[in-house]
Amino acid sequence: MRGHTFDEGPNDAATLAQKRANNVRSLRLLEQFVQQDEHTDEAIHNWIWRE
Repeated sequence: MRGHTFDEGPNDAATLAQKRANNVRSLRLLEQFVQQDEHTDEAIHNWIWRE
């Protein structure tokens, strides 16, 4: 994952999930899906945190 090394820093589920969500947001911007609103953030959150 971009910007994370597993031998440094926390590796708990919450931290890794947040990093994954941030990576998805970054990829959206890189691919020029620039419309980032609360519905998109909620969808990303629900996708990553679903049980």
